[in-house]
Amino acid sequence: MVQVLKDLRAFAELNGMQSLAQKLDEASDVADRTLRVTDEPKGMGHRRYGAEPRSTDREVRRDH
Repeated sequence: MVQVLKDLRAFAELNGMQSLAQKLDEASDVADRTLRVTDEPKGMGHRRYGAEPRSTDREVRRDH
């Protein structure tokens, strides 16, 4: 997706569409940052902070 935006930007720049080229450049930057964030492994946050993983069973503790 990022590459497509960069290709469109180059096309717009070659055809004198500077405003469109700038917007496509900004869009490719946003897409690149978004993809970097979403490429992080899912469900691994507990390991990052050293906490115990959440239980996946349906057991409910009733301490009160």
